[in-house]
Amino acid sequence: MSQTKHLLLLLLALIMSATGTFSQTVGTQFTVDGTTYEITKQDLSTAHDNEVTIVSIGGSGTVNVPESVKNERNQEFYKVTSTKEGSTVKGGVTSVVFPNTLTKISEGSFIQNAGGTNAPDLQSVTIPASCTNIGISWPI
Repeated sequence: MSQTKHLLLLLLALIMSATGTFSQTVGTQFTVDGTTYEITKQDLSTAHDNEVTIVSIGGSGTVNVPESVKNERNQEFYKVTSTKEGSTVKGGVTSVVFPNTLTKISEGSFIQNAGGTNAPDLQSVTIPASCTNIGISWPI
């Protein structure tokens, strides 16, 4: 009996550690090519329904935000659908081009860069027709 309990406990620990390694939940952040995203929708049955919001945009010059990004930790793809309230643009980014999957730009997005001052380098933002919800407090 004791041997069976130990075997079951070991099996349970193995399963928990394996799933913990790959699971990513809503609220988890990850970075791809200098831009940080946060998972807003994680559909375990239909991966193509996964979604992220933009937390900060990094890089230099023109940044073309892709329609979807791959989280290297769990190897899942996520559709880029929004910006997070208070999201930032880092210095050196002069132009941002959003993808056709974007539907919402939250209030206060991109007013300040990561250093806490107005984003001095940002000169233009391209917003697709798919974006039907734009919050207030835009710097441009």
